[in-house]
Amino acid sequence: MEITSKFYLSLLTRDGALSDYEIISRVKNLVRLYLVPYHRDRYVTVDLSYTHWIIEAKTDYRFWFDGRKINSHGHHWYEEKDLPSYELYDLEFIEWLREFFNIPYKDMISDEDILKSKVVETLESMLWYKKEEYNLLQKIRTCKNWKHLKADFVSFMKSNDLDSNGGSSGYCVDGFSSSINRDGKLPELTIKQNIYARELAGRSIDELKRSDYNDKEVIVFSIKGDEIFRLAYDLTRKNIDPIQTTLFDF
Repeated sequence: MEITSKFYLSLLTRDGALSDYEIISRVKNLVRLYLVPYHRDRYVTVDLSYTHWIIEAKTDYRFWFDGRKINSHGHHWYEEKDLPSYELYDLEFIEWLREFFNIPYKDMISDEDILKSKVVETLESMLWYKKEEYNLLQKIRTCKNWKHLKADFVSFMKSNDLDSNGGSSGYCVDGFSSSINRDGKLPELTIKQNIYARELAGRSIDELKRSDYNDKEVIVFSIKGDEIFRLAYDLTRKNIDPIQTTLFDF
């Protein structure tokens, strides 16, 4: 991997200032080191239905490093438990990356800001292709309270015959990830964060529940239904600019 290539450079610098955790997370997603090369001869494999595949000769590798641990290819004398793993969360390494790529520093996104972003995203995801037409920001600005917003929102969905069922998930920033479950009238939002990211920012994990699917994450928020409307309204109105035209810029 050529660390100074334009491709890798763009992935690290395209968003300007980054937190320490975001820098190392992006590097971990880029690292691929292939170890112990060997020549693999051309061979034929056949399954029980007598279908066959011709595997061409090539140079292959016994192991590869994915930015966290060494993985093995094929059958060999090592068991997975014997393979080493490495953590790249080293403050000196992070500082070197920041200096080498000239990446400005910024604090990790706050819990409140990630929550504000995701409650709005949850409602907008229910609007599908009508999101621009509805203009949630303008509605939040003009509705007198969150109940008024909800009533207007539901009325718009009904009049446009919008189906709110479904779901989505994905990585956000600074170790946060979210999942949205839209089930009729009860949208549900779960926001998680990587434990190390949370500790790096000095935020407590003592009272937070561990994720059922990843023991390196904690559930920071789990909200649904009316609470999503209330938070979208209250958090957005909190610092709203009268001439603002978009909700977020991060």
